[in-house]
Amino acid sequence: MLLEARNLKVCYGQVKALNDVSFNIRTGEIVAMIGPNGAGKSTSLKAVCGLLDDSNGRIESGQVLLDGNSILNKRTDQLVQDGISLLPEGRRVFQSMTVLENIKMGAYIRINKAEIKRDIERILDLFPQLKNRLKQKAGTLSSGEQQMLAITRALVNKPKFILADEPSLGLSPNFVELIFEKFTQISESGTAILLVEQNAYMALKVAQRAYVFSIGEIIQEDTCDKLKENEEVKNAFLGG
Repeated sequence: MLLEARNLKVCYGQVKALNDVSFNIRTGEIVAMIGPNGAGKSTSLKAVCGLLDDSNGRIESGQVLLDGNSILNKRTDQLVQDGISLLPEGRRVFQSMTVLENIKMGAYIRINKAEIKRDIERILDLFPQLKNRLKQKAGTLSSGEQQMLAITRALVNKPKFILADEPSLGLSPNFVELIFEKFTQISESGTAILLVEQNAYMALKVAQRAYVFSIGEIIQEDTCDKLKENEEVKNAFLGG
């Protein structure tokens, strides 16, 4: 198992955000987390990538294992070195920096400049639209193009897996289709993706397995093919 979270309990002050939540992901797999806002999906991602602390939530108990080793108390920069990349909600590109400068920020822990250059050229084959815009300010790109940039930045560190938080948010339908198509290509190359997504239809279409969240708990988990035929899931998330 590449990543495994066991019995996570997370609190925001006195409010319990996650209650005994467990999930896992294998190499090259896309796993989706679906459910209503505030159900605990994004909190689960934050627990994995070290973005919870006393000021914005704390892990009360549980384990997070990467390749069988605990990563629960590691700093975020150490997790990046271990092969975890975050694709944050809202893309979070550096607006005043160029496209190329943004991409290079994803490789800040790498040293070999020649290898970085080769990897950037290879990754840009996924998003040829960005190739002619490397000197353009990231803030002038459309929302869909900024999401392409954010994915490219996440990939340049050669991660074992990507935590993708609401990647379709604010995108046109055409860009949503494109982004999820690229996720499939990324996973086929061996990089796993843990996907938090409000667009349940697209999430279940691209992922192999999914976890259904409700009020801090996982209430269902199964293959996406089975969940798409589940009457409760269909009525709640897929328009019946």
